[in-house]
Amino acid sequence: MNKISNILGKVNKVILIVFLVIIGFTAGILFFNFILMPQYVRLDDITISPNVINLPVDSARVLAKKSKLHLFVTKYEYNYVIKEGRIVNQDPIPGMRVKVDRKLKVTISKGPEKIFVPDLSNMPLEQAKNVLKSLNLEIDAINYVYDEKVEKDFVISNIPAPNTPVPIKTLVTLIVSKGKKPEFVLVPNLIGKTLDEAEKILKEAGLVLGKISFEKNEEYIPETVIKQSIIPGKNVVYGDTINVIVSQ
Repeated sequence: MNKISNILGKVNKVILIVFLVIIGFTAGILFFNFILMPQYVRLDDITISPNVINLPVDSARVLAKKSKLHLFVTKYEYNYVIKEGRIVNQDPIPGMRVKVDRKLKVTISKGPEKIFVPDLSNMPLEQAKNVLKSLNLEIDAINYVYDEKVEKDFVISNIPAPNTPVPIKTLVTLIVSKGKKPEFVLVPNLIGKTLDEAEKILKEAGLVLGKISFEKNEEYIPETVIKQSIIPGKNVVYGDTINVIVSQ
């Protein structure tokens, strides 16, 4: 019996010690949360970080002030989504509980990265294409024209003009020389072509569409050329006029 009493006594002591430890630990937490912490950080010293992403700086500054924070610009960076002058990211993040009067650090967008259009004049066409590709610029169109000074297949000029700041992937039009205007050109075949097609073919050949007449013709569909004033393959002076007859 004495042994059993001793064992029970020891168990009770252990239980009592554990109980006291739990009580002490709980009391410590309560003391820390409800006495020490309120002394260190009062509830009215806490605010919520506002969401200023994609806002202009002035608007973000007003919003930060309402939340008792101080907007602080840390850096600027290029951004292809958010417009220039607007906020790209922030620290602390939106919705975070923070102490009042701390800094709300933000990064401002500089917009898309700008590239200066190069001067491609008097450059061979293939070289100009490579230069544009190396700068992340793209060709919109290549327009060929006669030029008395610029060699054939060399660039005369480009649009946008040289030294214009543009975003990457901007489309550039090249004006390329066809060489000197020839004195004589061959008349192209316009038979069976529509008026629009005939005018385009003549223009590319250095000729001009002249008088347009109409007559009935069962062999060709309406609105197509059935006759031309100068036969195909004949040499004529550059800039001559070609008259056509179109089917009704």
